[in-house]
Amino acid sequence: MSKKIIMACMALVALAAFALPASASAANDPQLTHPTGTLLNPTTGSCTGVGGTICITGTQVGHSSLYSTSGTKELTCSTGTMTGYLLKNSGGTVEGEIHSASFGGTGEQVAGEPHRECTGVGFFSANTTVTVKSVPWCLKSTPLMAEDEFQVSGGKCGAAAAKITFTLLPTGFGECTYQATQTSIKGTYTTDTTGDAILTVNKTNSNAGFTKTAGSFFCPSSGEIEMSFTLETDNAAKAEPLYIS
Repeated sequence: MSKKIIMACMALVALAAFALPASASAANDPQLTHPTGTLLNPTTGSCTGVGGTICITGTQVGHSSLYSTSGTKELTCSTGTMTGYLLKNSGGTVEGEIHSASFGGTGEQVAGEPHRECTGVGFFSANTTVTVKSVPWCLKSTPLMAEDEFQVSGGKCGAAAAKITFTLLPTGFGECTYQATQTSIKGTYTTDTTGDAILTVNKTNSNAGFTKTAGSFFCPSSGEIEMSFTLETDNAAKAEPLYIS
């Protein structure tokens, strides 16, 4: 009888040993590549104003939108860009700093802004200038995060994380300032098995909330954002997609 028990225990141990690699493979282990399968080295290449680093660009996919906490869409931006540079890409950690971010729509062209105004919908019906206030941002994905997860927070990578802030300036109304409710906003990325690297923040994520800290009563008191960006090489002549494997 005891021999049967010992044999059963050995079988369970063997089964657990086979299960471990499958469990480990589900851990978050991002590797930023270009082209597919070729690891990007942060210490090669050059980036304007930041020598010895790889420049990256985030180009908006579809629309970026601001929703009220009740779920009503209040603002939509049909264009968006982010630029930054790669700091780390090894050991299952991808880390970079975003140094500019801008959003626009189909409204009037605003002097000094790279985009037209975003389009207000619903109660918040005025075309609106969106201005990001808290760059740089630190964007990273590490083995300590959930599978295919990234996080972005205000401030330089390695420094104390801060909440992201931005302003809305609706046509005919005063400026409103918003701040993220969480220090880090969470999102998910796609891997090379489905195509190029697309980073998505969904309004159903509790970390995607913002609260108005100052400004006109016309602006929503709080809301949630939803957006997707594809990562590309920062090449004005021919931007090429990056991949996460």
